[in-house]
Amino acid sequence: MGHNIVPWVSCEQRLSTPRAVSRPAIPARLRLGVEVQREGAADPAQHGRSAPLCLPKRELGRFLQRIEDSDRTARERAAAAAHQAAALAAKEAAKASDAAEAREAAAQAIVLPAGTRRASFRAGMSYVSDASHRACPAEEG
Repeated sequence: MGHNIVPWVSCEQRLSTPRAVSRPAIPARLRLGVEVQREGAADPAQHGRSAPLCLPKRELGRFLQRIEDSDRTARERAAAAAHQAAALAAKEAAKASDAAEAREAAAQAIVLPAGTRRASFRAGMSYVSDASHRACPAEEG
């Protein structure tokens, strides 16, 4: 392939005649790749309209790192929210089971007739006040 060689022109001649010279910024073999890249754009309005983005290597690395960090942060937030929701659901389930146990215990409580507690108290006090109850087992033998 031949290179585009411009013949030598003096400064006076170059400045005296206006010219519009358009040369591609990239070699001809790379122009096809750029056109394919433009035609492969997701937005049809962009086909053949704008050049692809060119980022220096360091900026591209930083850009991709920020995207990765953003995705990781979003995943961590979603996991934390799911964990918090699970903990809240477990707490609510524990409250519900405690309330169910309390209702069950209340349902199983025996309802005593009036005066039963007083009669039981008197029987217990008479048993404790009995002399045979106060006797020490070592003294009996």
